[in-house]
Amino acid sequence: MDILFVTDGYPPTPGGLEGHVARLAGWFHREGHQVRVVSVTPVGDHGDPWEVLSAPTALGRIPGLHQSAARTLPPPWKDRSVARVLADQIARRRPDVVHAHGWCAVTSSAVARGAGVAHLTTLHDYGMLCPMRTLLNDGALCAHSAGAGCISCPGSNQSTPKRLVLAGAIARSRRHPDPAAHFLAVSTAVADIHRARGVPGTIEVVPNFVPDPTVAAVAVPDDGPVLFVGPDEPSKGLPTVLEAFGILRSRGDATGLHHVGGTAAPEEDGIVRAGRLSGAPLQEAFDRSRLVLVPSTWQEPCPTVALEAMAAGRAVVGSAVGGLTDIVEDGVTGLLVPPGDAAALADAIAGL
Repeated sequence: MDILFVTDGYPPTPGGLEGHVARLAGWFHREGHQVRVVSVTPVGDHGDPWEVLSAPTALGRIPGLHQSAARTLPPPWKDRSVARVLADQIARRRPDVVHAHGWCAVTSSAVARGAGVAHLTTLHDYGMLCPMRTLLNDGALCAHSAGAGCISCPGSNQSTPKRLVLAGAIARSRRHPDPAAHFLAVSTAVADIHRARGVPGTIEVVPNFVPDPTVAAVAVPDDGPVLFVGPDEPSKGLPTVLEAFGILRSRGDATGLHHVGGTAAPEEDGIVRAGRLSGAPLQEAFDRSRLVLVPSTWQEPCPTVALEAMAAGRAVVGSAVGGLTDIVEDGVTGLLVPPGDAAALADAIAGL
């Protein structure tokens, strides 16, 4: 089979979507399929044995519009610059399927449809419904989809003009849906929310994955810390984690906490803040841990850290919300507690 992956970004650009596309391309390549990748964000030294091309968006030439020159995301409308590259690739070697990841799907679906090639879109987040892709409004699930309600979004870090342009484009695309569209949702939560918001087409649930470990999992240490991997953002559950550890200390429990992904700081009150880690240092953090916390408070689509924890042989204590309900089998591969419930999180940690 010949597969043309089209993606908003690709490693070495960091991100869950970017990493998943690389893992997916690698899996198909190892299985003997023909693989090509077209990334809207410019690709540096990726080191992969398959062809990886850049198809910069026309908007990438506008200064200050994107986070950085190395992360120029496509708009949620047909981008002519990206479309030309995709059309050339399809004409050069006709693929059996075009598999899109991110807002680039708006462009790739139009090009594939025009060329009579099958098209598939993976829903990694809520970008079809929300300019911020999170569908978060002041920490809670937003009650509306892209539209006038985006004007005063309290959880947005986008400028109002940019947010309104994106919201208008998303709303316009939904007014002209493709009933034959085929989607893969990374979790049941993502699928259910898109269906409830009226997204037409076929939606199947296929969670993300991480590669099988190349070595056996390190035995769980008796005196290791509990590991939390995530930024300082409240939606990832750090405030709940800190409150839960306060409860544990009040009970005389001296269990330590290792925080990876936030702001680095000296150890204090049994909490080590290591900052951002990747590669071997991150794996070492998993190996030293007794269990891993994923206490998200929002409908997180498919948190990779839960998969990484399981690949390292560690139980997960997570929130019963979003993609975690697909990943964690409560009482078997970990424990699920109500989101934002510090007392329940403390009890689950102590119990394990």
